[in-house]
Amino acid sequence: MTFLSENFEVCYTELKFAMAAQKLTTGRLAQIILMLTILVVAFIWRTINFSNPEAISCFLQPNCSFTIDKARFSAVKNDKGVSLSLPSSDWSVEGKERGLAIRIDKLNAQISNDNEDFEVKLKKKGMDGSVVVSFRY
Repeated sequence: MTFLSENFEVCYTELKFAMAAQKLTTGRLAQIILMLTILVVAFIWRTINFSNPEAISCFLQPNCSFTIDKARFSAVKNDKGVSLSLPSSDWSVEGKERGLAIRIDKLNAQISNDNEDFEVKLKKKGMDGSVVVSFRY
């Protein structure tokens, strides 16, 4: 045998004996069953409570209106981009893309973008998740 194969055999033999299996006690079995139960319940809970985020398309010809959670929005295409009127100050607007400039003044959001198609997220205070609105010229 060569030096390398002898060392490999010694290392493998030592490794095999170092990794002895432990006996499965009732306490350890109970712990495994409890953890699996928690994982299964968490998976089922998340699956039941899952909801697809709403997506709205707004075709500006030159304006469009849409409703989210009984709140009416209207968007108008202007020379600076898109002017979006918000129904109350509880709503926030954030951009999903780079190069999107949003300026909010009271209940009006001025959205400027280089592209003709862009998306923003609208979120109401206290509302779970946000709504994605796609603007297209």
